[in-house]
Amino acid sequence: MSSLDKKLYSFFKRREIDFLKITGDVVVVGSRTVRILMRSYLGHVSICIGADAPVDADAGYAVGCMYIRTNGALYFNGGSVSNAAWNTPGTVGAGSITATLLASDSVITAKILKANVTPIKMRVLTITPITTAGAGTLTAADLFGGAILRTGPTATVLDTTATGTLIETECAFDVNGMWFDCFYTNQSTQTIALKGDTGITLYGCPLVRTLQTVLLRFIRTAANTYTCVVSTVGPFSGFTKRVASAQSVTLTADILLAGYYVHTVITGAATDTLDTGTNLSAAFGGSLVGASFDFIIVNTAATALAITLAGATGTTIMGTPGTIAQNKSARLRFVCTGANTWDIHVLVGA
Repeated sequence: MSSLDKKLYSFFKRREIDFLKITGDVVVVGSRTVRILMRSYLGHVSICIGADAPVDADAGYAVGCMYIRTNGALYFNGGSVSNAAWNTPGTVGAGSITATLLASDSVITAKILKANVTPIKMRVLTITPITTAGAGTLTAADLFGGAILRTGPTATVLDTTATGTLIETECAFDVNGMWFDCFYTNQSTQTIALKGDTGITLYGCPLVRTLQTVLLRFIRTAANTYTCVVSTVGPFSGFTKRVASAQSVTLTADILLAGYYVHTVITGAATDTLDTGTNLSAAFGGSLVGASFDFIIVNTAATALAITLAGATGTTIMGTPGTIAQNKSARLRFVCTGANTWDIHVLVGA
């Protein structure tokens, strides 16, 4: 069996062929003598080989035509069929991909104006520790690094993000809808609230309880403006316990956001007064309408002394919660209803 017969037999039996050799036609196209390996359906040269570099303004080459020099150099036609403009890989001509060019007889492979392409900053996940005892600042580099490990607070604190302008400088985003994520883990024994600085709008509950991780997704919505969506990662974590041995106390924003309070009532019946709506919103990171959090209070009085809850300016207890008797507890749900305004729903244990 001849060599050709063997190849034809292999092709029809196995539906495959080891290689395909294209001889092509040697012709003059424009100013150059080339070997044409492929034409478009309109007859224009799509792939060819030539000994000399192609010449701009020549005609007959399809848009996107690949011109291979015998010395290994490679060129693409970024012009038109009647007026070629040759570019080497990595070097592109001025202009843009227009509807006219896309409708031409060849697919454009290298028609991008490099000056108009903003490079996207590559990042390597970096775990950034923040150990500030008081309020902290989440810098643009910290956030774009991808992971923040928070320790240090000795009371409920407020951590504030960088501004939208600083974040945009760091990540080099220039198209709306571009986004990045950052994991924020609270390794302290205190509750931490998050707040967006200028150009950053937070959505979701900004409270991060002790040993809890949240995902912060920053989405570009306009120049130097980002939406930050806060999502809890994994199961809910723990409260921070506060204790007091006194008669009546003020339940400050620090106590309320900590989440768990044990009050040992002494002397006589107690009236525990909630903090103001203004103080609560400030500690919460703002008046985020619809946002809510829970608070548990336990009465561990040694004798039959009860606790009565009282609201303050901007904090309204809904309905009549009754009293919290000795060795009983109550769960309070705080719901933000407006600027520095909170409704509190109370469920007293049986």
